Amino acid sequence: MTGSYASSDFTGDEKSLLKSANDIISDSYSISLNKSNLIRNDNFVISISQPNRVIDGELDLRLSEPVGKNGDIKLKEISVPLKPSGRQIDTTVSYLMMLMMT
Repeated sequence: MTGSYASSDFTGDEKSLLKSANDIISDSYSISLNKSNLIRNDNFVISISQPNRVIDGELDLRLSEPVGKNGDIKLKEISVPLKPSGRQIDTTVSYLMMLMMT
């Protein structure tokens, strides 16, 4: 069994499209059950996992507005809340049997 829980905050470069990321929370997990020699010279595995996924947070972006008559470019700052709309769950089932050749 493995899992992670992470928290991130950062401020981007003043010329960057990404101004900052605030209170970004993410997590992931994996659980796997493995049984060797279930019958004979075999291996059975079943696992369920969720890749790293953002749970909550906010990005502050700098977006350009249309070019003005003088050729100047103005930037506007917007905040984008990060809220997941779904969850990816991966499942795996495998069975391997080794045959002995004589």
